This record gives sequence, C-alpha cells and structure tokens, in this order.
Amino acid sequence: MKKFARIVVGEGLLRDNSAAARKNAALFRRKRIVSLNLMGSAGCGKTSLLEQTLARMKDVPIGVIEGDVAGSFDAQRLRRFSVPIVQINTKGACHLDAVMVSQALARMPLDDIALLFVENVGNLVCPAEFPLGVFRNVIVVSVPEGDEKPAKYPLAFRISDVCILTKSDLEKSVPFEMRRFRQRLSRVHPGMKLIRVSALTGENLDEWIAYLRTLIGSP
Repeated sequence: MKKFARIVVGEGLLRDNSAAARKNAALFRRKRIVSLNLMGSAGCGKTSLLEQTLARMKDVPIGVIEGDVAGSFDAQRLRRFSVPIVQINTKGACHLDAVMVSQALARMPLDDIALLFVENVGNLVCPAEFPLGVFRNVIVVSVPEGDEKPAKYPLAFRISDVCILTKSDLEKSVPFEMRRFRQRLSRVHPGMKLIRVSALTGENLDEWIAYLRTLIGSP
C-alpha cells in the first residue's frame, strides 16, 4: 500500500510571513511606533482618509507605506504633506506581506516616526491572510459598496480592530441600510468599533483622529 504525503500549498510562505511579522512587531515596540494596516477594496477611500488624517495631525510625526500592484498614484497624492513615504509595488500580488513591509521599514526614518500607516493593496481577501506585525488592523469600507460586506468578507472584519465606514454622505443616495450593516458587522465581530466618516464633508473625522491620538504611545 502506497503512503501519501500531505502537501500544504503555501505553508512555507505563511511560515516565513509569520516570522517576519513577529520581527516587525518587535521593531515597532522597540521604536514605540503606533502602526496601522489599512485594508479595503480599491476605491473605498483609504487614500482620501489618509489625506484628511495627515491634514489634521500635522503635530504628529507620521510615516506612510503605500502598497499597490503597480504605479505610485496614491503616494503622489500624499507627497504634499511632506511626510516620509515608501512605495511598494507588488508586481501582481494582491496583498502586502510582512517581508515587503520589513524591507520598506529599512528605508524609513523610524526614530522620527510616532505613527505609521500601511495602506495595503485594494482587496478584501488576500490582505487578511497575511499579518504584517502591526499594532492595529483597520478595515475601511465605503457606503456605495453595500451593507453586505461584513457577511461576504468575514475574515477581514474579524481580524480588524476598528471599522471605518467611508463616504457616509452618500448613505441616502445608494442602496445601503445602516441597521443591516451593523447587524452583519456584529455577527462577524461583536463589539467592534465602528466610525462613520466622510472625507468630502468632514463628518466624524474628529472621532477618527481622537481614536488615533488615544493609540499614540500605547505600544
């Protein structure tokens, strides 16, 4: 009788990622950097949220790692704020991984940064499966995407610490029911913090900024 070996596809890749994530986390703790991984679909408003954040927190030393499959369009939008930015192009990969982030960190002035944003590749599936070693995971979802997102992509919401619902100014213009969204979010991640914001009108951005300020110095 033949014996069969069990092969787990990607097992080595995930193991390497976990090791790199632990090293990143240790580095963040040592440098006392509050690091956040922004996850969300393409076009959900991650970069717009970052623009508003940088404009409102000029007193805080901030750094940004931008992840895209190709190009540097989002990084260019943030250049005007004169903060350290490192662009990562994944060349086809649908997510950042901890090794990529580690390489980007080597190019950043970490001693001069208190708050670091990692804007992940626009995707609600792959980024959730690759821990980066950050202090907090932030899931960003927009009103026009619909109220079913927590039910369709549960892992991304389950591993995140806070949910930012963007483009709240469009709530009455598109098929979206806040009650259903809250219910679905609660089923996937009971008690998860939810902040509704609009980068266009400025609605509730102060709540988001206040949340960030409570994190600074926490690691």
